[in-house]
Amino acid sequence: MYLEYCIYNNHITDYSEELNKVFKAIDNGVDGLAVPTHFFLKIKDIIADTVELAIPIDYPMGYTLSKNKINSVLNAGKIGANIIDYTPNSYYLKHDFSKLKNEIKTCLGICKDYDMTFRLFLDHNRSDLKDLIAITKIYYELGVDACFPSIGYHHDDFIDNVINAKLIEEKSNMPMMFNGYLWQKEQLDEILKYDFFGIRVYNYKILV
Repeated sequence: MYLEYCIYNNHITDYSEELNKVFKAIDNGVDGLAVPTHFFLKIKDIIADTVELAIPIDYPMGYTLSKNKINSVLNAGKIGANIIDYTPNSYYLKHDFSKLKNEIKTCLGICKDYDMTFRLFLDHNRSDLKDLIAITKIYYELGVDACFPSIGYHHDDFIDNVINAKLIEEKSNMPMMFNGYLWQKEQLDEILKYDFFGIRVYNYKILV
């Protein structure tokens, strides 16, 4: 199971303190870090190659134009990111899915060229589960590497996240990254029993 520490939602005022948290997360066994692009540029040369580095594309709203998103993915490849965390445009999702598919195909091509993993945010809070499963099947066929059941920008209930992640995974075959909000070590221990493809945590202290 892939274990990741994420700071996308942190308001960083002290970079030395944030870097200290990152190293503590690494010491506690995470396989990867999910960091904003500006923070990625600060740490990429001091993090061991064994630790995967993910950066977000158009997070958390997903409203940027396709050409800007594609350029962001291309730039991520050029600066050496390992993983792309992509937020789809909710308007295209509901009203112009063919455009969204073409956008994803282009991004996947760039990821292949730069040997990057492409992960995608779903949003179980705004979509019917049946529709999410159907859409995720299409993402799987396109070649998306993994999905998150929620955007994860706000404190998403971990029980809802587990239920939706497992159902989507079972029905679509898509590898799922649990990203519900955990605040206790006991909760993390419980989530580990579900054998997801990966788990994202936002508090390094529960890794101890």
